[in-house]
Amino acid sequence: MISILIYDPDEEEMSSVINTYRNEIAYQSDEEDQFLKCQTMTELEKTIEENDIGNICVISFDEATGKSIVSQVRKKFPGIVLMLIVDDSLSPRAYIRPGILASAVLFRPHSDEDITVTVKELVTNYLVEICGKKDDLLFTIESKEGITRIPFEKINYFEAASKRVFVRLFREDYRYNDTLESLEKQLPEFFIRCHRSYIVNLHRISRFIASEYVVVLDNGMQVPVSRTYRDVLEERIR
Repeated sequence: MISILIYDPDEEEMSSVINTYRNEIAYQSDEEDQFLKCQTMTELEKTIEENDIGNICVISFDEATGKSIVSQVRKKFPGIVLMLIVDDSLSPRAYIRPGILASAVLFRPHSDEDITVTVKELVTNYLVEICGKKDDLLFTIESKEGITRIPFEKINYFEAASKRVFVRLFREDYRYNDTLESLEKQLPEFFIRCHRSYIVNLHRISRFIASEYVVVLDNGMQVPVSRTYRDVLEERIR
C-alpha cells in the first residue's frame, strides 16, 4: 500500500492531484493506495497523530506556514517523500532548504498536464526506490486489493486470532493469511515469540512486568507473555 498524505485548502486542486496519483499508481504498480486528505491545519494535525504509515506527502506550501507543516510531517514520518505545491511568485529560498528536501515541486498556476508530469515522475522514482529496498526492511502483504508493504520498525506485534494473523501497528491493523508458526521462521531476528498467540518486536519493548506476565511497548501497548516463552524472552531483552 502507498499511503499519501495531502494537505491542500483548495478542494478542486486536491481532487485533481489525488486522481492523478491514483491513476499513476494503478498504471505503474499493483500497490493499493490510501489517501489521507486534509484541508485545514486541525485536520492535518489529527491525521498525523492517528496514522502510522506515510509514504508520500503533498503539501500546499506558503511562506507563512509551509515550514511548520513540513516540520510536523517529517517529525512523524522522517523518510516520507515530499511534493510541494507553491505559487511561482514564492522565492525558492522559502522551500529549497535542508529541513524540507522536497522531491518534487508543482508550481501554480498549473495545467492538468503539469500535474501529470510532476506526479508521474515522483511515483516512478518512488517505486524504483521501494523496489530497490532490501526485503528485510519491509513486511509484504498481498491481497485482492493489492500489495501492502510495511516497514518492520512500524510493527509492534503479530497476533493470531479467529484463525488469522493480524499485524498490529499503533493505530492500524492489517490481516495476514498465514500461521504464527510459519511467520516466525520468516521474520527478522528481533521478532520473538512470547505467547502461543503473539510474536513481539523486541525493538519496541520498553519493559517486562514479570508479576503480570506482560511486556509494555514504547507506545504504551501491552502484549501478554506466557510461562512457556518467559525465560527466552527475559534472556533476549536483558
